[in-house]
Amino acid sequence: MWIVTRGNDDDFFRSLEEADPEGRVRWTKSTFETCRQLITCSACVNIYQFRVFSFSVAFSGDTARLLRWDRCGVIYTESFKWASDPGTLIEFLWRFNFLSDVDRGCDTTVTPVEDDEAEVALPKLRTYRGLENVTRDELRKFLVRSDFASDQQTRWYIAPREICDHDFLFGHSTYGFIAYDVTTARLVYLKDF
Repeated sequence: MWIVTRGNDDDFFRSLEEADPEGRVRWTKSTFETCRQLITCSACVNIYQFRVFSFSVAFSGDTARLLRWDRCGVIYTESFKWASDPGTLIEFLWRFNFLSDVDRGCDTTVTPVEDDEAEVALPKLRTYRGLENVTRDELRKFLVRSDFASDQQTRWYIAPREICDHDFLFGHSTYGFIAYDVTTARLVYLKDF
């Protein structure tokens, strides 16, 4: 979870009721900059970690909002007075503290690699051009379930950093990896989206 604070009381979220007859919402420069900052922070969290979604808190003067970000956009609460009535914020933080990794938005199909798995995968991965110097610390293990197999077969792949990525928060968030297939002991292209 991450927190953004703005010192002014300008609420940076606009409702459709504030739109002009053509459906445009007027933003101030400060509001635009705040939204840019929020999207940038969320993009950093969701792009550089294996996540399904993330939470944040946005403070603006004496009000705040709770936000949930995913690849489709953001869901946010009504603003509340955090300074004079901190109950909402305290309850959220207390509940967040007890959430599981799944409920916090972590992608639990991506896990650390065991030492014995790394010993097997590294020599094979290092044969691929551009991965000659890959280290054990860069490896992650991916669990992939087959939607087409009748027995819901699962496969494990071990891969270092992506070879194909993007810097966008919204959309399919497709990443490409050269991965070691644990079952076949071959290198494959793993597309994660």
